[in-house]
Amino acid sequence: MLKKGKEITVFLALTLILSGCGGEKEKSRSEVKAAAAVSVQSTRETVKYTETINTEILTEAAVTEILCGETENVQPIDNNDEFNDFKDNVVVIGDSIALGYGAYERLPMKHVFAKLNASPSKMDDFKFEYAGGEASALTILNDLQPEFIMLSMGLNDITTYSAENFAEKYKKFTDSIIESCPESEIYIMGITPVKSDCEYTSNKNIDEYNIKLSEEFENYGEKIHFVNAGTVLKNDNGSLNNEYSSGDGIHLTGAAYDEMLKELENYLYK
Repeated sequence: MLKKGKEITVFLALTLILSGCGGEKEKSRSEVKAAAAVSVQSTRETVKYTETINTEILTEAAVTEILCGETENVQPIDNNDEFNDFKDNVVVIGDSIALGYGAYERLPMKHVFAKLNASPSKMDDFKFEYAGGEASALTILNDLQPEFIMLSMGLNDITTYSAENFAEKYKKFTDSIIESCPESEIYIMGITPVKSDCEYTSNKNIDEYNIKLSEEFENYGEKIHFVNAGTVLKNDNGSLNNEYSSGDGIHLTGAAYDEMLKELENYLYK
């Protein structure tokens, strides 16, 4: 993990032209680093992104400019030793939103297995870099047997399935994890909000799907937790607050991950 004050230069070659998901054209690198990450290499000091969120809502993506970064904004030190232990050991599985936990260095990148377009319904189709090769999420989890598992995904499924079917598919994937990792604590993170002008989906729709997820897992046992931490990112109108939008109306800034982790800490220890 980068230490506070260390400067890195990251070149971002990207145009975000999304269907109705408008936003600011330029952000500092610390705000856009995880916004549309497809390939992140935590040990390198130069990262190039050439894809954006879900190809289903991508209208056009072309390399048109290079933005130079500034000093990395590293997450403030948390004085809760127990929660620091959680952050050091949790394994994250999910989509491009989940990738932000590692890309912004809020959690160890080596513990984040996330990709563009990943979803509960398609997770078996994805392979992640692991142990010098590639492996499925279930294979990785079965090998690691982590104490804590965080699942963060959903936006790529909610325009395809009803809320009920979505929750069922999420449950099916979670059941397979429970079978492979019976001792692990599993934290299912709610789908994060979007800006009000995003036409991909609405926050009303996201809320409906989160409610179904909550209901699906509410009586699932003490090792399964639904944590809708994304609610702290909403403004008074129930949409993604501008300060937490990386620019495309869907992906998040580093500060957003700080807030969600604080909410998770509150859930765990307060």
